[in-house]
Amino acid sequence: MKNYVGKTCPFCRTPFTEDDDIVICSSCEMPHHKDCWIENQGCTTFGCMGTINSATNTPNTVTTNVISYNNAPEFVFCTRCGARHAAGLSFCSKCGTPLRKNTPPQTMIR
Repeated sequence: MKNYVGKTCPFCRTPFTEDDDIVICSSCEMPHHKDCWIENQGCTTFGCMGTINSATNTPNTVTTNVISYNNAPEFVFCTRCGARHAAGLSFCSKCGTPLRKNTPPQTMIR
């Protein structure tokens, strides 16, 4: 995350610090504070439909939460805002995005 320190979050316009929880858009790679991503219900880039990814300390590397799809998960993550939900729900209670329990977020077609 050190490569984002001092850059500005496009949502709140506050510079990132080393203590911030920073997430990256899977499509345009725009960094955001995690809370800002959730409040905005996604990426701030106009028309971008990317999903939430966690930033790592390694430059240009993005990681995602991986859910095992071989066994039925007890919970699923919204691919838009990252909210955690019990398995079996059809829509995210925070942003309304359809929840797809059998499709990993990085392979979803938009």
